[in-house]
Amino acid sequence: MEYTMNGKIRPRLGNRDEIMAPHGCYPCQGDDKWVVIAISNDEEWQALCRVMGNPDWSRDEKFSDQYSRWQIRMS
Repeated sequence: MEYTMNGKIRPRLGNRDEIMAPHGCYPCQGDDKWVVIAISNDEEWQALCRVMGNPDWSRDEKFSDQYSRWQIRMS
């Protein structure tokens, strides 16, 4: 659609999203076990952290807001 409307060829993103972070399919322990996470705002991030038991790393400054998480998504 981007090409049809604007003449632009979009890059391949795989499971990433241009805005949401974290966003993707992540391997879990066990054979063929996966989890899909798509966080679009800070409230969803806080809810994810709560269900994970609020691990120490989740309070790191680099995860403090949506923009910060988006900036490090490729790290």
